[in-house]
Amino acid sequence: MAAQKEDEFNERLTQLESQLAFQEDEIASLNQLVTSHNDELQMLQRKMALLIEKFQQIQERGNDDSQDPAAEIPPHY
Repeated sequence: MAAQKEDEFNERLTQLESQLAFQEDEIASLNQLVTSHNDELQMLQRKMALLIEKFQQIQERGNDDSQDPAAEIPPHY
């Protein structure tokens, strides 16, 4: 009887250790994924800031009517 309970305990302990190892591996994988996504997000934020800056510069230059492409007559007229 005692040997059977000890075997059941050891089997259960082995299962729990296996589950723990799997969870630790999964957490490490998810951590790596989150880190990768964070790096990508930061890069995209920098690019977005540059695009906003360029867009604002274009808007400032575009306020001058002399540079309005719609106001220009095409060269073939």
